[in-house]
Amino acid sequence: MSGTIGSDARDYVVVSGGTGTLTILGATSTTSMPTVPVAAASDPDDLGGVAGTLIGETSCQQLVGGAKYRRVALPGIGTVRVRAYTSGPALRSAPLRLTTEITGGSASSVGYRFDGRALTVAGGARHRATLTPSQLGRVGVHTLSTAVRGRRGRIRTISLKLATVPCQTLFTAQRWRTTAGAGLRLRIDSRTALTGLSFGVPAALLPRQSAKRRVVGFIRLYVAGVAKPVRYPLALPGRGARAMMLAARRAPTVTMRRGGLRVAGLPVRTAVAEVTLYRVTTLDRATSARAYTVKVAVVHAGAGAERLSARPQAPRR
Repeated sequence: MSGTIGSDARDYVVVSGGTGTLTILGATSTTSMPTVPVAAASDPDDLGGVAGTLIGETSCQQLVGGAKYRRVALPGIGTVRVRAYTSGPALRSAPLRLTTEITGGSASSVGYRFDGRALTVAGGARHRATLTPSQLGRVGVHTLSTAVRGRRGRIRTISLKLATVPCQTLFTAQRWRTTAGAGLRLRIDSRTALTGLSFGVPAALLPRQSAKRRVVGFIRLYVAGVAKPVRYPLALPGRGARAMMLAARRAPTVTMRRGGLRVAGLPVRTAVAEVTLYRVTTLDRATSARAYTVKVAVVHAGAGAERLSARPQAPRR
């Protein structure tokens, strides 16, 4: 015998806002939720389909309203708590997480179906399962069904509505060690064209001007209509000169300034901008093992600045 418990707006609790932060393997990602209707896939201004982007629907989705939670008291089983959540955008490396906990009783099994498809459930008291963006499929409203089987064989099903939307802007920051020092990568993926970026980065993570000009990294751009990413080296001039790192013809300008970096003059229909910088211990001193917050002001074509922040994990010693 089985029973179904429905879900409506009162059945779950919103526990986080529209912008989240995700920490995974030394990288931190922050994404923004759309505040206007999402562009259709056929919209020529939607750059989510540019090759190499991290915000295609099969790569990045956002759970509307943050975590969803449902608590139900089931006779013969106990109090069942079903939760669907992420700590930021749902990515392949950081999927949407599902858990079910039972208190005041027990169950012989717990199973999940997402839009009718069975999911693999891990053992343990929390009955964990995950959903990557590709498993989520199309963006929109989905149904998560949790089947709880009591010790006497009776199955009760708890349903939860989950709404997802495409990621609009994704800021990823990562730190790592190199044989000569340390690396820092700052990346922006956007569905609308990027025109400029202003990164706030602590000086402890940036290379310093030394006696001579030296290459300290590169900027890589993914532009709609261009088959391959475009890469430009970034060089710091000698000490005392203006810290213009890139100022070539038909290239964006990249300038290091007090408190971070400024990128301007991006090509039309730039979907991704990725800045990689290297510190050399013998020139820049040892990089601190502290965790730092990095920020970015993202300027989109025809729109104002959008501000995001991330806190990448410090590399292990």
